[in-house]
Amino acid sequence: MLSKEENFIFNAQQDFYLLKLEEQKSFFARFFKDEKKESKPEEIREKTIVTRPPQVGCRAFITDLVVSDEYWESNISEIYKLDAYSDYVGAGKYDNCHTAFPNAARGTFDGLAVDKGTRIIIYSEPFFKGEILLDIVGPAIINNVLWKNDIRYNGTMTKKFKEPYEKMFPPKVRLWSKSDMRKWSNGSIIVCCNT
Repeated sequence: MLSKEENFIFNAQQDFYLLKLEEQKSFFARFFKDEKKESKPEEIREKTIVTRPPQVGCRAFITDLVVSDEYWESNISEIYKLDAYSDYVGAGKYDNCHTAFPNAARGTFDGLAVDKGTRIIIYSEPFFKGEILLDIVGPAIINNVLWKNDIRYNGTMTKKFKEPYEKMFPPKVRLWSKSDMRKWSNGSIIVCCNT
């Protein structure tokens, strides 16, 4: 079992190896170019967090609307289709939801879709601190429990989705959140995958 310090170093090394060669050179250049110039911690953190584009088997879709199989202006976002209310990401450590998910966080988080084999962990505070609000491995659709009894949305959890969404997200993996998701946008998110 690794100590806390060894685990931190191991995770930092894994993140560093995921950077492209150009990004690794840029990373070192910041420190050796002018050793007298100090970087602010948030600048370093922002530049070294590793993210990957969304891909099948490794993606998460977050929206300010409810998630379903079709788009309905100002009410429902279609799974994996970007609109003015949603963000679509791959594996990564997103230390501040307001900067990482600007469309969804402009309002509040009200829906998310997590692909098969993708794990999403949502923390209540930035920089992966506070309470873990959600830790789930997809496939899953989570919609805000706040809308459970609203006639505009309650059918989205049980209706037959158009393909390929019905096969990807059958009713048994569509869930209402356990808490009001509107506060989730104040935190941070880790998306990790088996691929």
